[in-house]
Amino acid sequence: MRRSRPAFLIIVLAALFALDPALAFQAGEPPTSAGKVKAVGKLSVDKVPAGSTFKAAVVLDIAEGWHVNSNTPTYDYLIATTLEFPQQEGVAIGGLRYPPGRNVKFGFASDSLSVYEKSTTIYFTVKIAGKTATGRTTLRAKLEVQACNNQVCIAPATIDVLIPMEIVPATRKPKQINNNVFAPYVNE
Repeated sequence: MRRSRPAFLIIVLAALFALDPALAFQAGEPPTSAGKVKAVGKLSVDKVPAGSTFKAAVVLDIAEGWHVNSNTPTYDYLIATTLEFPQQEGVAIGGLRYPPGRNVKFGFASDSLSVYEKSTTIYFTVKIAGKTATGRTTLRAKLEVQACNNQVCIAPATIDVLIPMEIVPATRKPKQINNNVFAPYVNE
């Protein structure tokens, strides 16, 4: 008796999921890289004076056993980690610095791959226009990543990074914060 191809595939997938439940998807949705990478924005100042320039960063926390390709992946077909900023009135982004990737050899590739693992930080500077209204606002960024382990890469994700900040009058002096995050970053 010959089975139909869809029925055969369903039986094979059911058997695989029974052998390894981690392969099964929650609520029928395939996993995405957003479930393996968390991104948190950090500012170098507690308050942002109108007309000032300050340092900011996005810290990536990558799940144990997973990695993402660096901003300069080894092969063109690999998805690079990128940070983009939608246009925001009165905000200019500059000095974007991606960390160098770590070259790691995986069994599935003939060459070492340039990746980020565990925790890594992307730095940039923010210039706020002098006529920006005071008050609370949010700096917005979009982080594109694709998480992989030693066996599989899961769907890439664009993660919204929201960084709250308070704009204060230009005469107010800000207090430096998050020095441990910003010590490695040098403006040019």
